[in-house]
Amino acid sequence: MHDEAAQQQQREEEEEEEGLRLREKVEELLRQARLILHGDAPSKPSPRPAIAKRAEREQELERALEKADWYRQEIKRLQKELDARGAARGGGSALGDPQERDPMELQNLLAEKRKDLQQLKRSGEGLDRIAEAQRRAEAAQNSMTPENAERLQRAKDEVENKRRLNVKLFSERQKLASACKKAEAQVRAAEAELRSKAAELRPPPRAAGVAGGNARDAAAKDAVTEPQVLKQLQRDVDILKEAVRQDERKFRTSERSDEQQSEAASSSIRGLEEAIAEREAGVARARAELRGLAAQPGGTPKRQQRAPSPPEPPEAAAPARPAEGQERREPAGEGEAEGCAAGPQSRRPLGPLARGRRPGGRPRAGRRPPAARKTSGGGGKRHEALRGGDAGEEEGAGESREAEAHVEPPRPAAREPAHCCPW
Repeated sequence: MHDEAAQQQQREEEEEEEGLRLREKVEELLRQARLILHGDAPSKPSPRPAIAKRAEREQELERALEKADWYRQEIKRLQKELDARGAARGGGSALGDPQERDPMELQNLLAEKRKDLQQLKRSGEGLDRIAEAQRRAEAAQNSMTPENAERLQRAKDEVENKRRLNVKLFSERQKLASACKKAEAQVRAAEAELRSKAAELRPPPRAAGVAGGNARDAAAKDAVTEPQVLKQLQRDVDILKEAVRQDERKFRTSERSDEQQSEAASSSIRGLEEAIAEREAGVARARAELRGLAAQPGGTPKRQQRAPSPPEPPEAAAPARPAEGQERREPAGEGEAEGCAAGPQSRRPLGPLARGRRPGGRPRAGRRPPAARKTSGGGGKRHEALRGGDAGEEEGAGESREAEAHVEPPRPAAREPAHCCPW
C-alpha cells in the first residue's frame, strides 16, 4: 500500500514537472510572439519592403497563435486529467482530500489563471494593435491623391459614355438590320417580278418532237398569249414615245423663248450703250468749250467755224429748258485762275459756244449755243461741278483731254471789221 502511494506521488510529481515544462514553453512562445509584435528583438533583420515585412510578420504571428492554442489545449487536457486523478484519490471530491492537498494550491491556481488571462489580454491587445495598423496600412494603400481621383473619375465617366454610346449604336444596328432585311425582301420581289416579265417577253420554246394534236394545241395557245403581250408592250412603247415627243416640243419652245429674251436684252443693252456713248461725247465737247471760254482772257471773241456735230439721238431731240441760273458762269477771276491751272492745252481759240457771250460772262438773250442746247439736260449740273475746287479742276482737265481726242480743232475764223461791237 505504501509502495502504491509512493508510485502515485511520483507520477503526480512527474505530471507536475511536465506541466511546468509545458507552461515554460508556452511562456517562451508568448514572449517570442510579443517580441515579434512589438518589434523589440535584439537583432533586427535587414529592412524589407513594408508589404513583404507585414506579410512575414502575419505569417509568424499565425504560427505562434496556432502553437499557443495547441499548448493551451494540452494544458487544459492535462489539467483535466490531474483533476480526475485527484478526485479519484480523494474519494470523488474535485479538490481532493482537504488534509492531503496544499492549502495554497487554490491560490496558486488562481494566480496562474490570472497570469494566463493577463497574457491573453496582452496578446489580444497586440492583435488589436496589429489589426488597427493593418487597417491603417490598407487605407493608406487604397488612398489616392486628388489628381488620381480626378483621373479615375474621368475614366469612369468616359467608360460610362462609351457604354451608353455602344448601347445606342447597338439599337441603331438592330434598326438598320431590320431595314436591310426589308430592303432585301423588296429587292428579291423586284428580281422575281423582273424574271417574270422577262419570261413573259421571251417566247416559249417549242418542242421538236411534239406531233399531232399536242403540237396544234401548243401553237394555238402561243398564238393567243403572244399577241396580247405584244399589244400591251406596243401600247406602253407608244405612250412613252408620245411623252418623249411632248417633252421635246416643250423643251424646244422654252429654249426658243429664252433665246429671244436674251437677244432682246442684248439689243436693248447695245442701244443703251450707244446712247450713253453719244451723250458722253456731247458732254465732253460741251466741257471742252466751257473750259476754252474760261481759259480765254477778256476780249472780243472771234467767230469760228463749228465742226459738224453728229446727229442727235432721239432722246435728246427735245431737251428740257434749263432752270434759271443754270447757265451762269463763275466770275472772271475764277475763270482766269482755272484757265491758268488748265495749262497751255486749254488756251485755244473760242469755240462756237462763245458766239452768244458778252464780255461780262452773261449769255445773250434769245440765243443758245448748239452744244448747250444739246446737253442742256445734264450740262447745268456738270457746269456747277466745275466750280467745286481743285478736285473739279483735275477732273475737268482729264475730261478735256478726253474730249480733245473726239472734237476736231477749230478752224481759223476770218477777222471781223473794226467797227464791230465789242461784245
